[in-house]
Order: sequence, then C-alpha cells, then structure tokens
Amino acid sequence: MPFLDGWGFLAEFNKLKLLITNKVNIYMVSSSMLESDKKRTDNLE
Repeated sequence: MPFLDGWGFLAEFNKLKLLITNKVNIYMVSSSMLESDKKRTDNLE
C-alpha cells in the first residue's frame, strides 16, 4: 500500500469505526513470521 501498511490501515479504520453503521469484515493476510506480529492480532476484534 502506498501510504499505509496493514497495521496503519487498521489504526485509521478504528478511528472511524464508531461512524460506520454496517458490519464490516476485514481479512488480512501476512507472510510475517514475527512473534510480535502474531501477538498484535490477539487484540483485534
């Protein structure tokens, strides 16, 4: 993505989440093997 990575997108999306009335499903795919990235996904809703 030219301006944001996936984590940056989620941060911006969370700022708008209260304004969205429809359910939105977001699917992310990563090739990262970093344990820190795996732990970051534990807090996603």
